[in-house]
Amino acid sequence: MNAESRKVEQVLPYGEESSEKKEQLRVMFDRIAPVYDRANHLFSFQIDKSWRKGAIRSLRRLKPLQILDVATGTGDFALEAAAGLEAVKVTGIDISEGMMYFTIYISENLSRGAARCSQKTAKRTATSIAR
Repeated sequence: MNAESRKVEQVLPYGEESSEKKEQLRVMFDRIAPVYDRANHLFSFQIDKSWRKGAIRSLRRLKPLQILDVATGTGDFALEAAAGLEAVKVTGIDISEGMMYFTIYISENLSRGAARCSQKTAKRTATSIAR
C-alpha cells in the first residue's frame, strides 16, 4: 500500500474549507436543535426512548451518586436520569449551545427532577441565543 492510497479524506458537513470540522458540527447541531428530539424519535422508530429507559433501569441497580452525560444534546437522558434515580447529581455537557439551550429550557419547565448545568454554560447559551 503506497502513501497515496492511505490518504485520508477530510469530510466537512458544510463543505466549507474555512472552518474546522468541530466548528461545523457545532453549527449543524445548533441549527437542528429545535427539531432534534422529534426527528430522533421518528428516525429511530422510538428506539431512542426504550434504550434510555433500559439504561435508567440498569443504573438504578448500581445507585450512582453522579452521572456525566457527555454529548447530552437536548438532555433527554440527563433529565430522565435526574427524575428516575434517587439522590443522583446529573451533569450534561455538549458542544452545541443550541442543544444546551433546550436542555436548560426543558429542565426549568419540568415539575419532576432537574438537570444541572453550570452558570457559565447557561450564560453563554443565553448570549448565543440572543445574537
